Amino acid sequence: MLLIVTRDGYSKAGWATLGLHRLGDLRMWLLALFGPLVLMFVLYGIAWISPVGQFILPDGFTWALLASNLSMGIAFAIALAMGEEIGFRGYAAAASHASWA
Repeated sequence: MLLIVTRDGYSKAGWATLGLHRLGDLRMWLLALFGPLVLMFVLYGIAWISPVGQFILPDGFTWALLASNLSMGIAFAIALAMGEEIGFRGYAAAASHASWA
């Protein structure tokens, strides 16, 4: 949006309005990255211990295939999340700078 609507994306000052130049509190990054994983492991563990679910490995399972699929999934998730975050920040910045009246 900064590149198309307001043309502010062609300058450093325009990109600075997105707030991507500072990392913030790294403890919150760790919580955001590992909090859902811990919650997932706890909930899956409860489901497997109870009669609700059971742990079954699919046919053709290998640890290498699991590692490959997991790393590709994480890479795609990060790319999509960053694209969404940058896109919506750009939209919000463009909407706040543009006059729609």
